[in-house]
Amino acid sequence: MHPHRGFDILTYVLDGSDGFRHRDSLGGSKTYRGASAQWMRTGAGAMHEEFWETSDDRRTSIELFQIWINLPASRKMDPPTVRYLGAAHGAPWREEVVDGGTRVRTVLDDDILDVAEDGEGATPKPRPRAEVYHAHIPKGGTWSPKVGGGSCSLYCREGKVTVPGPAGELTVKAGESVGFASGADAIACANAARGESDVLLLVGDQLREPVAMGGPIVMNYQSEVDEAYRELQAGTFLSKRTDEVADAIARKQRLLARADATDAARLAEEIRRLEAERSA
Repeated sequence: MHPHRGFDILTYVLDGSDGFRHRDSLGGSKTYRGASAQWMRTGAGAMHEEFWETSDDRRTSIELFQIWINLPASRKMDPPTVRYLGAAHGAPWREEVVDGGTRVRTVLDDDILDVAEDGEGATPKPRPRAEVYHAHIPKGGTWSPKVGGGSCSLYCREGKVTVPGPAGELTVKAGESVGFASGADAIACANAARGESDVLLLVGDQLREPVAMGGPIVMNYQSEVDEAYRELQAGTFLSKRTDEVADAIARKQRLLARADATDAARLAEEIRRLEAERSA
C-alpha cells in the first residue's frame, strides 16, 4: 500500500469499463466498475492500493479519471473516509439533457456525497465547494453550465470545443484542458467537432492558502510534508486522532517553534483561525 494525506481523491470509472480493485487501511476492499466512482478523504492519513481487474480470457478494458482535490488547512487532519458513488452504490448521479441535446452527468457535489453510505470511515465533514460534471455535447450543440462564480477547469476527452478566452474564442482539442478564473456566472462551451464532443468540468472555490506537495502528501507547508514522512518512517502515520482541530493546532504549534520568519507568520495565522473554529 502507499500513503496519502491532506486532500480528497475522486476516482471516476467511465461507463463500460472493467473493474478497478481497491484495498485500504480502513479495512475496505472492493472492486468497482464502469459508471461508478470512489471518493476518498485522505485527511490525517490513509494507506491504499489499487489495480486493474484482470481476466485470463480477455484483455482488460478500463478508462478512468483520478482527480486530486485539495483540502483547506482546517480539514487536512480529518479522519480518513471512503465512499462509493453511482447507482450501483446507492448514491446515483444526476443526469439531465440541457441546451437542446447536451447530456450532463453530475459526478460529484455535496448532495451526492450526503447520500453516499457505501464505504468505510467516519461521516465526512463539509468542505469548500468541489463539483465535477461530465458532458456529451452533440454535433453543432452547446453547453452553458452555471458555475456561480467558482474557479473552473475544463478537459476535452474527445472531439473539440470552443470557449471564451482573454483574446477571443479559444479552441480546446481532445487531450487538452483550459482553466477559468473565478467570477463568471456561466461558461459558454460550443462543440467545434464533426461529431460529438466529450468534456469534463471541475468547479470549486479557491482556498487561497499555501500549498506544499511531496509525492502523495499535500499540505500547506514543506515542514508538514517532512513531518508526514517522518511519521511514515516511525510507523505512526496512521495513529488515531480523536480531536482533529486540537491535533492540527498542536502540529502547527510544533512547526511554529522551528519555522523561519516567513512560515512563522503564516503558521500563526493558521493557528488563530483553527482556534476560532474550535471555539465556534
